[in-house]
Amino acid sequence: MLVFFLASLVLLHYSPVIEDIPHRETIAKIFPKDFCSSVNWRSSSQTFPRFVELLQVEDFTSDILEGFCISGGSMSEGVMRDANGAVANYLLASGAMGTTETERIAQVLVKILSDNSKVDRITIPLMKFLTKQLQRSLFADLQDEKLFEIINAVKKEILRSGRIDKIITVVELLCEFLQTSPDVARGYVIFSHIFSKL
Repeated sequence: MLVFFLASLVLLHYSPVIEDIPHRETIAKIFPKDFCSSVNWRSSSQTFPRFVELLQVEDFTSDILEGFCISGGSMSEGVMRDANGAVANYLLASGAMGTTETERIAQVLVKILSDNSKVDRITIPLMKFLTKQLQRSLFADLQDEKLFEIINAVKKEILRSGRIDKIITVVELLCEFLQTSPDVARGYVIFSHIFSKL
């Protein structure tokens, strides 16, 4: 998907205009010609604020969000800060208009976690990323059912895991859930029983 997208950016401002690029107008607004020709594509601080705007395009949401999750839970402090900041700013901006977009993003996070079950390269950074977003209270307005969906996906992910770093990541994430909702806290008590099966 990324290769396709980068190739699309090259063709986006090609003359004569190529009309068959999916979501061409939206992408062109986010990545205008002058930006594309002057940006340092290796700089997460320059590119992430633009790429995060692609979350609004449903065809790109899952792949872009997965990339941000991996980057947001990475070992590189700068990349982690830029990824978490970009998504936080996007959620804050969309949250000002209601919870619909936040709920959609939460649903996509659950799907990414479920689709990549036991793929630690993706799930551990995703859970670290989610912890950072919960620390910023970005999912505080979600209905409890959505929060329980995330907890259930995390429960399936940690079940029978012997990796200490993964267990620590899950504990940190669940501690953030405790502060998000009292009903989720009750679910946490039920969830804690699975640790005897690890």
